Amino acid sequence: MRKILLTYGDIKTINIGDYIQSIAAKQFFDDDNYIFFNRDELKLYKGEPAKVIMNAWMTYKPYNWPPSSQVYPLFVALHINSSAESRFLSHDSIKYLKKYEPIGCRDYHTMNILKGKGVNAYFSGCLTTTLGKTYKYNGKREGIYIVDPLSYMPNGNNFFEIMKAVVQTVFYMKPVLKILRNYKKNNRFTINISKVGIGRLLLITKSYLLLRKLVVPDVLYNAIFITQFNMSNEYSSESERFARADELLTKMASAQYVITSRIHCALPCLGFETPVVYIRNLSESKKSTCRLGGLESLFNVITVKGENVTSNFFDGLFKRDSSFKNKIDFVEYRDRLINICNKFMMS
Repeated sequence: MRKILLTYGDIKTINIGDYIQSIAAKQFFDDDNYIFFNRDELKLYKGEPAKVIMNAWMTYKPYNWPPSSQVYPLFVALHINSSAESRFLSHDSIKYLKKYEPIGCRDYHTMNILKGKGVNAYFSGCLTTTLGKTYKYNGKREGIYIVDPLSYMPNGNNFFEIMKAVVQTVFYMKPVLKILRNYKKNNRFTINISKVGIGRLLLITKSYLLLRKLVVPDVLYNAIFITQFNMSNEYSSESERFARADELLTKMASAQYVITSRIHCALPCLGFETPVVYIRNLSESKKSTCRLGGLESLFNVITVKGENVTSNFFDGLFKRDSSFKNKIDFVEYRDRLINICNKFMMS
């Protein structure tokens, strides 16, 4: 049977983490008989019957749910965001999901809301933890990567917080510009007079102020800064976006260690056995935090609450030669996902 590989459409901003999830699913395809199709438009699919691994954030277009009858899904690592709950908990949606039980959920939030509607749901973990199948690296580890240390501007809807960030940007202009040059060297990274462009600059400032509390200056100014958040014109085609995801996975697989607030950077690192620090910002919105239940406990975590920073595993500042190991709790979920996906593709 044909397979569908999920893509993510023509939107103003893109999250390379979405494409990392699709690459995780593609590992299980047993041939090249697949097509690309937009995650948010599966209801509109009219081609021949096709299997799809539904390991994704659902959805920016809840009115396009449930998928077409020509789509044969495997629900693992599913996330139903709080912003789309009402559509996913409708009678038609629950009836659809019950046809494909059990439903593997990426987080406790998704699992609990489905169980509350009588759906046989379980916590599956995330499919990106299986990426060690493809990207496992056995050579000498090199490079410290800092990947979006803050995913969002803390209190970004608060006018006074924004003005404070502007003042801080001016005051710390020299180190902020140094980090900006690092971003521009290692990413397609536009700073312009737009909401996104200005937001990026202010986010760099906030990231700098946070990182001063986490790493020594040698790491702060010599690590490689990466972003998984891009304007759509920076990687304008689906092929460019998949290529960028592949490039980042290759880099993370061989890194000395990684510091990130992106779950689809941290989770693959578990599979690569790349030491990774996950930054948990308690000021994020419910739309963001509802994704984390069950996943957060798999990581070495640094928690940020306002000006306070705490760690559950490390004391002091990270140095160039700092050494630490990941938790191994994810392994049981990873191995189960590999088994489930292989069986689905062979059926």
